Amino acid sequence: MPPACVHRDPTSAAEPAQLLAAPLDAVPTWLGEPMASPRRFDAKALAEMAGRAPSLACECTRHVAEIILQLARFERYSTECATASPTDLALHRHVTGLTGVARTLLEQGLQRLTTQDATQPAHSPTLEA
Repeated sequence: MPPACVHRDPTSAAEPAQLLAAPLDAVPTWLGEPMASPRRFDAKALAEMAGRAPSLACECTRHVAEIILQLARFERYSTECATASPTDLALHRHVTGLTGVARTLLEQGLQRLTTQDATQPAHSPTLEA
């Protein structure tokens, strides 16, 4: 498990770009570049998860499933983008890879949400004192 991280405001204008370029510890890497894993859930499974009544006191499962669907669509779209040069092609491959990494991380979160949701009793409203 990666060490805990304390967030703070950037100290320079270049720092956010450096943070975004840093490899992620939570995903597999190849030659230092983050890699996406194959999709864990197809569109039908994601739609079913998004439509299921939650037993948790929130709708995070639905929201995360919807975001994953959007990321998977964009990941597919970005592989089909027209490119005018080798630089364009490299840029689109990079964006596709980052989108896949984001999808991979959210799929991990969704797996945990669905596991937790399955172990919870049906949600009943909490009475406030």
